[in-house]
Amino acid sequence: MLEQPAPPANFVISRRSTLKSVAVALSAPMINRGRFSIFARAETEYSTRTVDIIRRSTVIDMLGLLTLDYGKLRAREADPRRFQQADFLRLKNCGLRRFHPAAGFTTGDIYAESSRDITRWNAFIKAHQPQFLRVDTASDFEHYDSLTHSRTADNRE
Repeated sequence: MLEQPAPPANFVISRRSTLKSVAVALSAPMINRGRFSIFARAETEYSTRTVDIIRRSTVIDMLGLLTLDYGKLRAREADPRRFQQADFLRLKNCGLRRFHPAAGFTTGDIYAESSRDITRWNAFIKAHQPQFLRVDTASDFEHYDSLTHSRTADNRE
């Protein structure tokens, strides 16, 4: 059997040193090395700089329909009052702040359909200000960002 070496003569185990060691061991996973996992249980880590750049970026959902339920979408465009506060809060909680309500028309009078679509979106935006704001130029982003962090929609006439 191997003999255990004797502890040094000045070696003292105290409650304070034990608690300190346990605290250090438990906090080790909490040490911030300037890297973050964005999603729970994700193994990929991102630097603080990366997270900050993304957080400051203007991201526009270029296919930003407010719902994929086209019946509900058409009903809201026809009567903007059908879009309730709960609907807005669900969108707000998704994290996107810029929507471009893109739609493609491939049959019929494409110009007339596009014009009707723009007219409906303009009516929707007007009915839901300041939650939704129309963007006409790039400088509108800066202007609206200075007002609030409200959601914006991009429509062109």
